[in-house]
Amino acid sequence: MMLVLQLPIADLRSFQTETANVVGPGWQFPPDPQRRGFLRGIGGVRLRRSEAEGRVDQWANAAWFVEARSVFKATFAAGQPSTHFPRTAAASGKSFSIERVFRRIYSDGGALWHVQLGVQLSLTFPQTQAVFRALVEDALDLQVQLPALPTDALVHPPSPLLKQRKAIIQRIARASTSRRQPHASPGTLLSGRPLLYMETRGRYKFADTDPSEYMDITQPLGGMGTIKGAPLQLHVDLLRRHKPDECLLLWLESGAALGRGARNHLRTNLLCLHAELEVLKQVLRKADSLGAVNTAFERYLVHAHKVMNRDRWLGNDQQVFRDALVAYDALTGDEAAAVRELLNDRRQSLARAEKIIRSIGRSNTTVHLNIEKAGVVNTELNIGGNVYGNVNYNATINGAQNVVNNISSPDLKAALEQLLAASGKLADALPVAERGKVAALTKEVIDEATAPAPDNAKLQISKNGLVEAAKAVAGMAPSIATAVGAVLAILGFA
Repeated sequence: MMLVLQLPIADLRSFQTETANVVGPGWQFPPDPQRRGFLRGIGGVRLRRSEAEGRVDQWANAAWFVEARSVFKATFAAGQPSTHFPRTAAASGKSFSIERVFRRIYSDGGALWHVQLGVQLSLTFPQTQAVFRALVEDALDLQVQLPALPTDALVHPPSPLLKQRKAIIQRIARASTSRRQPHASPGTLLSGRPLLYMETRGRYKFADTDPSEYMDITQPLGGMGTIKGAPLQLHVDLLRRHKPDECLLLWLESGAALGRGARNHLRTNLLCLHAELEVLKQVLRKADSLGAVNTAFERYLVHAHKVMNRDRWLGNDQQVFRDALVAYDALTGDEAAAVRELLNDRRQSLARAEKIIRSIGRSNTTVHLNIEKAGVVNTELNIGGNVYGNVNYNATINGAQNVVNNISSPDLKAALEQLLAASGKLADALPVAERGKVAALTKEVIDEATAPAPDNAKLQISKNGLVEAAKAVAGMAPSIATAVGAVLAILGFA
């Protein structure tokens, strides 16, 4: 079993000046065996063993990296796994070992960086839902320690990687800035949404509830191999312990029959595409701060346009992956407008940006709802171009409830709880196949209402969708309209 925590980082320095003061390896080319290049204070560039003989197509950061052992000291590299995976050990009741640990920094020499902390365990598969949940919690809590810098007044104790995002960004900025230049100013390197990637070999029946029943999206990967005749499964979920710690979870059931090379390609593909998407969103969201378009920004748009419109890479269908990854986050109308304004007099770049915005603005996939106990198996739902199929009602509403529980405003919290109650009543009265739509629309309202800058247009669309769905049940449309209206009133959109 492979676990990888990934932190994407968007580097805006090259967009702010034509002569960005960024130093380090020549990331665009394979390392010279005689003069590999290095990231100051961190390490030299190395080839990935699994990719050293393969080709690299557009993602130059896929085949070489900087080993980051010296800057991320893992406290779990040695010792009993039960010490570092206590919940998993207790829930599984089985002994297992930590077979491998890696810490890597990838970059494309421009806007994209991503940091990876990987662990390989001797566990084959989480046998129960309890083990699965324990494994996720333990992975998010893996401790690393950043060695103190000469300027640090105190030595910071070990803590989870994702709790140290700011410190990690500062280390990368320091290592890639010339000693003769001031360090990068805050806001020039930004972290995207982190990813917890889990890869298990084979698909087995769980002893209790199958996690695919509470994961938000379960995407069969058609045409990429099978496990005993069944399609490979890519489960996607959004983890929210606390809102600032939001993390995407990808669980790939890869199948032993695929072989090591195919698994490496799948893993590389998913990790690279996630990093590209997160950096792209950060760059586009900061477009209004650039002031004017420069060559670096237009060059980046060309690259992003290729990545977002590529059909296949390393033998994998890219549309499947993009659909799964973009289902949780899209540019707001104001963010898209800022990009259009910036590129208003650059027709070619504007056309590329428009296509990019459309590709990450929504997911076009038709996915599957698998709830055997309800008698609905492989039912395809594709409603208005949005993804509602395979969104399990209970899982989605539980995630929405977690968001509501962390709201500080008592009025907004009460209004959203009333909306959840009304949506639950509506869902109970609808056929099982329609509940996913209600759950997704309710979650859209809650996510937008709790965003730093709620978008009235998006809220109105979700409200109209809920009211339309409620018309199928006598007397429900007015109560749904009232519940959503109360939320909009608190936000000042009534």
